[in-house]
Amino acid sequence: MLNRLEYINLANNNYKFWEAELGEDDSSTTLIVRWGRIGTRGQSKTYEFVSHSAALWNYYEKIAEKQRKGYQTTTTVSATPSVSQEISVEKKEEKTVPVTKQGHRSLSQYMSK
Repeated sequence: MLNRLEYINLANNNYKFWEAELGEDDSSTTLIVRWGRIGTRGQSKTYEFVSHSAALWNYYEKIAEKQRKGYQTTTTVSATPSVSQEISVEKKEEKTVPVTKQGHRSLSQYMSK
């Protein structure tokens, strides 16, 4: 679960972002928080939790805290795509069209359409 918030205040030259990502593995749940100026990589900090419920509570608490400070939600992604959700892209064959010495198609090329 990924959530991105931004705070833009033109009068004070504030262009900030804040992201929180909740990840889970076999033994623990991690909360990765990134923040910084929009357009930069920013800083990050990782929190580890033994229970998923504690990590989820902390995740939503941090989001609420940022929203109270004026941050606006820009992106919310609930899950990463699984293997079954991946989109397959077929390669399209390109046809070559013969051209004359002047760089134009021959009359027979136009007539065959």
